[in-house]
Amino acid sequence: MEEDESIASYNNNIKDIANESSSIGVTMSNDKLMRNILSTIPEKFAYKVTALEQAQDLTVMRLDELIDKY
Repeated sequence: MEEDESIASYNNNIKDIANESSSIGVTMSNDKLMRNILSTIPEKFAYKVTALEQAQDLTVMRLDELIDKY
């Protein structure tokens, strides 16, 4: 995620990547997708990432729920 990129734009990019991966036969688990997203969040959101990782079970959280948290 770019520092000046909006969450909505980033969400759309992630969904596009997941859909393109699926179309070529590479299915990403929700857990893997969530971990990849959280690892690319800018430093200014680090406190939110930490709070989410501690308070939520990311293995059952949906992508839309994660985006709504930001």
